[in-house]
Amino acid sequence: DKYKSGYGSPTLWKTGGQELIAVLNNECLLIVRLSDGSKVDSFAWETQYETSSVTPIVSGDTVFISTGYNRGCTLLRLVDGKLEQVYENKNVRNHMNNCVLWDGYLYGIDGNSHNARVCTVVCLDFATGERKWLHREFGCGSLLVAGGKLIVLSDEGELVVAAATPDGFH
Repeated sequence: DKYKSGYGSPTLWKTGGQELIAVLNNECLLIVRLSDGSKVDSFAWETQYETSSVTPIVSGDTVFISTGYNRGCTLLRLVDGKLEQVYENKNVRNHMNNCVLWDGYLYGIDGNSHNARVCTVVCLDFATGERKWLHREFGCGSLLVAGGKLIVLSDEGELVVAAATPDGFH
């Protein structure tokens, strides 16, 4: 099968005794077997301007994807070789930088680079998609988690360290 390209990286996914690859292209999330590249399943995920730029986040039998341009995010579960949707919402819409999964919560930048003044850092419950908090101040920056801390780089070069906790941005 031929698919439109995407901009994120493929993710190795070990679940149910299988080694799989999850890749988000500009029309779907595609799951293939590592051993021979054969298709397991796919989930339609089209975006405005055909720009899926993030890498799928896998945990256990689930995979999370998020894209910008107001598309939103979804958590899918692989059950008997089929992707089943757990939730879909607009609580985080990653444009350029992935969310990070830490201790059951996703931390990421919600919003698009062309409208950076309204971007926010958000925390979502991974299992439910519920937004725990949001904080505006960093534009369409980037973040990572290290040692239980969020390390946030604003789009203007400011570096901030904060607790990676669902209790709020501190």
